[in-house]
Amino acid sequence: MKNKITLLLMALFLGAGCVWADDVTISSEAEWKSFVTTVKSSPSTNAKLTANITLTANASNFANDYMPGTSSSPYSGTFDGQGFTVTYNKNGLSEEVQGLFRYISGATIKNLRTEGSLESSGTVMGGIVGQALGTCTITNCASSVTLTRTGSPTDDATYGGIVGRTGDNSTGNISIQNCIYTGVISGNKSISGIVGYVRNNCTVNISNTLFAGTLTSTGSNKCNFYRSGGTCNLVSNCYYISNYDSQGTAATSANLLNGELAYTLASADDTNNTLFWGQGNLNKSNIDAYPNLTSEATKKVVKVDINGMSTKPCVNPGGAIPNPCRFGKLGFKLNSGDAYSLETMPTEGGTFTYGTSKLETTTGMYCITLSAAATTLILPFDCESLPDGITAYDVTYSSGDAVTATQVTKITADKPVLINGTAGTTYKFTGTFGGTFSGTLSDGVKAHTNGALTGVYVDANANSGYNPIAYVPANSYVLQNGTEGLGFYQVQNENTVRITSFRAYLTVQSGSSAARRLTITFDDNNTTGIKNISEQTNNDDAIYTLNGTRVDHPVKGLYIKNGKKYIVK
Repeated sequence: MKNKITLLLMALFLGAGCVWADDVTISSEAEWKSFVTTVKSSPSTNAKLTANITLTANASNFANDYMPGTSSSPYSGTFDGQGFTVTYNKNGLSEEVQGLFRYISGATIKNLRTEGSLESSGTVMGGIVGQALGTCTITNCASSVTLTRTGSPTDDATYGGIVGRTGDNSTGNISIQNCIYTGVISGNKSISGIVGYVRNNCTVNISNTLFAGTLTSTGSNKCNFYRSGGTCNLVSNCYYISNYDSQGTAATSANLLNGELAYTLASADDTNNTLFWGQGNLNKSNIDAYPNLTSEATKKVVKVDINGMSTKPCVNPGGAIPNPCRFGKLGFKLNSGDAYSLETMPTEGGTFTYGTSKLETTTGMYCITLSAAATTLILPFDCESLPDGITAYDVTYSSGDAVTATQVTKITADKPVLINGTAGTTYKFTGTFGGTFSGTLSDGVKAHTNGALTGVYVDANANSGYNPIAYVPANSYVLQNGTEGLGFYQVQNENTVRITSFRAYLTVQSGSSAARRLTITFDDNNTTGIKNISEQTNNDDAIYTLNGTRVDHPVKGLYIKNGKKYIVK
């Protein structure tokens, strides 16, 4: 009996998350190098990352000392990144095959992030794996590594964001699932967003994967997902943001802005891995540009029931919910009995009921919380009585670059104004609402001009999801918190800056060029916090998210600078 009890206790102990003898834990550069050395004699060694690590860029024999697996002894174990990141930057490489894992065969790589850059004259390179042989699985992995090919302009690059090359003309079966590439690949020709090249007799299955990177090549064969001599199947949910060929499905503005793409990817990943598909700041102006693999709970994407809405909207747990009074009756097609208010969303699976205020057939209400002291506003109804604490202004050009803000006591439907209040305060504008937004719909946008301001309504049913936005024309001015404080900053390029529905931008005076200096005079000498901007500041140094939000200190991701995509690593 005693022996049985002892055996039972041993079994319970061994099953309680114990690390087996052949598992290696890695938390530093030295431990990574030790792991690489171990793999040379024991290629099936299992390993786990327990911290973010950076590999030394000036290592003299980088490929041999830092990249596990060789052509004769490829790595064949299970490597679990546990959501941590390996960062490496190395130029001047020349070996044929390069990658954080140089060669793998029969291996599993999961829950791993890679960042940094590799520059090589070698012909094969991947953001995570150089060459995958036999049957392998790469799952829940993200790479933003920049891959650059040097050497003859006629040579193939055979570079891929996740894997450089698969197979060695022998039978193999590679599975790539729940992966994303967001970096830049530059090569003479033949580069791909996910797999550089699939060799003969090898089958690759790619699923639930997003290509959000950039391919730069002077030659041919730029592919979203793969270049193939064997068989490659885009099994399901393979999306791209920038398109270089016909592979995969386009991520639309709508499903990027309303969280639907993130929700689709997350729903298909039921493996409960360390990294999951998420997208932060849903239903806010600073929404993440695209879904990504994350371990941050606040970026999880779920759907909730909201009374009166036939479609469940995507939200972040504890984040913002789509606000019908922000987007108007057209946005959610509320019935006369549907109620709304500004609230924090419920937990996943919960049912949300809006507050007691009604959006009725003949009554309009618009709620706004000021992030700064002033903002622009256009309403689809007459607001005869301004909320307490609000001052409104018509804005007109007086002469040259001089702009005058004249105080008004009411807001007329479809006439944009500048309003001033207290930052952080929520104001409710009420009035008579006719039931439709007036004006001609052009590409989902209805624009109305009042003096120097042009306000927009954006049809939430016209390819814009739950976050209606509109591009601001070049040379116009947008009220922003910029480098000189709150003011009207000039938009230098088309399709770079966007504003949400019920907002306005300052147009250029008819018959004149855009002024470099913009001076605003308030007829009542009121303090709005708006500064006169002395120079055109939306220039080559200004950085914006893909949604048009200006950022002064960008973190990792894809941005727009000078009208072109710009990646921060």
